[in-house]
Amino acid sequence: MIDAFIIYDEKISSKNQCETLLSELRKKKKIKCDYLIIKKNFFHYLPNALIFLVLNFISLFRSTKYKDYNLILSCGRTAAPYNLFFSKKNYTKNYHILDPYFRRGGFTKIIIPYHDHKKMRIYENTIFTVGALSKKTNLLKKVKYQKRKNIISFLIGGSGKSSHLSIQDIEGCLRILNDLKNKYIINYCFSRRTPEKIKKYIIKNKYSSHICYPQGNVNPYSELLELSNFFIVTQDSVGMISDVLNTGKSIYIIELKNIKSKLKEFSEFLIKEKYVRIFQGEFEKPSYKSLNEVNRVANLIMRNFTNDYGSKSTDLDTF
Repeated sequence: MIDAFIIYDEKISSKNQCETLLSELRKKKKIKCDYLIIKKNFFHYLPNALIFLVLNFISLFRSTKYKDYNLILSCGRTAAPYNLFFSKKNYTKNYHILDPYFRRGGFTKIIIPYHDHKKMRIYENTIFTVGALSKKTNLLKKVKYQKRKNIISFLIGGSGKSSHLSIQDIEGCLRILNDLKNKYIINYCFSRRTPEKIKKYIIKNKYSSHICYPQGNVNPYSELLELSNFFIVTQDSVGMISDVLNTGKSIYIIELKNIKSKLKEFSEFLIKEKYVRIFQGEFEKPSYKSLNEVNRVANLIMRNFTNDYGSKSTDLDTF
């Protein structure tokens, strides 16, 4: 039995990555969990080193309930100082997903997407992953729901701090998909970041039988991962690219004109390693085996809990 303390901020992506890794660990060991969700306070805008000092200062005047955990797992910038604060009490094995932005050597392991490797010094306790941690899809449902036609799903990211998605980025792809008409079943799947003008443009200009999601409360994203034969994904979305990599299916990237270098380097790395291709209007069989990064990371963590446990996969190297 492992007693674990799970800490993450209010971002959905932070929760998802923690829960995905935790779910994989539970396949290997029984785990009992307590949770702390960091709700943003005024001092959470400080650098992590100062947040850590604030937590230690508060602890001088206020007792904190604490169990002797075997494992602390956290994700998100503001969760990192909480992880170190609690783990130092009894030298608990502690893991942090994404860059903690301070005391990187103070964690048992930090789990970093490969495209972030250039922005930080490489520590011996770093586990690099291809993309974000995401669940491997269950392909058994495909047999039951298989269609006569192949399915193409266009997964569309959006604009944010690291990228800007414009109509010019996707209009060429839209024309190619329209020319296919009913040769394939074609789905457009918008994300939370997809700008309204992009959605309206696609809905107005797509071929009539092609489908856009979400529709109201219906968002079959997981089903599309299982059932689609080919994927087109905008370059900005590390999460959706990572999800598709787990399926072992063909992935085509739509390049963006306005995108940060680290995201561009991520897709360039995937192209070089032949995990993905640039979309040029043709659909071919995949040239890679499906990835399961969350299983690989879980195996590496389990090595710290059982002496004879070995990974069967290859290493890539509230307050």
